[in-house]
Amino acid sequence: MHVLKKILIAFFAPLIAFTSIIGIITFSITRFATSPDSVKSTLDQSGIYDNLVDNLLLNVTKDGASEQGEKGNKGLPIDNPEVKTAIKNALPPEFWQNAAEEIIDGVYVWLNGDSKVIAFNVDLREPKQNLINNLGDYVVQRTEALPVCTSPEQIGDPDDIFNLACKPPDFNAEETKQKLIDEANKSEIFGEDEVFTATNFQSENNETIEEKFAPVQQGYTLGKRLPLLLFLTAVLLSIAVFFLHDTRLKGLRRLRSIYISIGASILVFYIIAWLVFKKISGPNLKIGDSTSPELQKGVLQAANNVFDTVFRNIFIGGVLFITLGIIFWVIAKRLSPSVPKDQKRNNDNNLTNAPEVSDMDKVSPENREIEKPDTKENSTEPDKTKNDN
Repeated sequence: MHVLKKILIAFFAPLIAFTSIIGIITFSITRFATSPDSVKSTLDQSGIYDNLVDNLLLNVTKDGASEQGEKGNKGLPIDNPEVKTAIKNALPPEFWQNAAEEIIDGVYVWLNGDSKVIAFNVDLREPKQNLINNLGDYVVQRTEALPVCTSPEQIGDPDDIFNLACKPPDFNAEETKQKLIDEANKSEIFGEDEVFTATNFQSENNETIEEKFAPVQQGYTLGKRLPLLLFLTAVLLSIAVFFLHDTRLKGLRRLRSIYISIGASILVFYIIAWLVFKKISGPNLKIGDSTSPELQKGVLQAANNVFDTVFRNIFIGGVLFITLGIIFWVIAKRLSPSVPKDQKRNNDNNLTNAPEVSDMDKVSPENREIEKPDTKENSTEPDKTKNDN
């Protein structure tokens, strides 16, 4: 029975360490990942919303550069500074933040099982109309400042309202704005839909976004429960190790060693992970060619915010386990039998004044020859000769 207890203790001790360390890591990750407010705050502090339009314009300009040879300069001149300003004013950072947060709320409601569908609506009609108005003001002001065309050859293509060399004699502001509406509808900035919903992610085979990401919802639900299951397992194993020892004192001492080693391991993991992440997420890291430097900086800032939040919880977990180990150490010390001062002093004096042991005393009693008295020589029996007399 005693041997079985030792085997169980030796088996349970590493299991406590494993479940505790994995529990701290999963808890730190899920605490951030399951909180929509944490995700919103991270995106807001990263500055991503301030650079989305610049990145969008950069990609639209790159995609349209190859088409300019076929279409000439006809169409919305994205590379024009005035046009860029009009687009930025129509799509301010507040628009992107409100749209992203509405999508985040809709996704988390679905992940938590409160809705069977992912519901969000991003209305593009207002920013689209703002863009048309801004561009209309720009085109009208530019065209009005041009000299009046004196011949049809000077007008060129009347549909290319952004590149007119002179003011047409029949120039009409309302017709010009209508042409802008047509150009804006063809532009890749807004696409064809005026309201952006979850149905925009529907695949070609009519698979909904909920069906496509059903494993993500299952993993999310499991991730929320996993830390609790791991911590509960660690607690039950700790109780088992405590009662498997012969005395409470030995059980507390074993738990003290286990918990301090767990805390130290977590802190070592924290230091190594911190060094590795800081090395790979340096300023020279390039996410992709389609990402502007400003947006790339914002993405890296968001990643740093996530890392700091998650690993701060891991660090706190390591400190908590070391604290628990110290608490067990203090309790074990208080439960240890105390020796009175007088008795301790007497024991010290006895050790100091003890006589030296001779070589004969060092011999074990089993090997020591016991001398027996000579019964003939030491006999007390009276002399027979005297009795005869």
